[in-house]
Amino acid sequence: MSALHIRRDTRRHLRRTTELPVIVRDPAGTSQRAIHFPQVEISSGGAFLATDLLFEPGEHLELELILSAKQSTRVVARVVRVNRDPGVREESGALSNPPGVGLEFLDPGPEIKALFPEQDG
Repeated sequence: MSALHIRRDTRRHLRRTTELPVIVRDPAGTSQRAIHFPQVEISSGGAFLATDLLFEPGEHLELELILSAKQSTRVVARVVRVNRDPGVREESGALSNPPGVGLEFLDPGPEIKALFPEQDG
């Protein structure tokens, strides 16, 4: 019998799931790759990017979040969690626990915080 690993939810911030274009760069600016994530879980404290492009825990990334055709914001984030498992297909067809990276925003600016006014205080 195998042991079942249950991960405790330690989120401090309310998350929203949205479609959001994101440009990922390394903080030194030596490489840039535009990636459109079909589904992004984002909060004022970080994000989960469902992707097969996996990074390493502790790695720092610069994200440019494209909020609209005329507005974007940049934030530096640290990779805090990597999921390499393929996920589980539910009866509804949705993929639960998809592969991807959990990111913590290191210094979210006012543009990020403004997306979550219910968390002021």
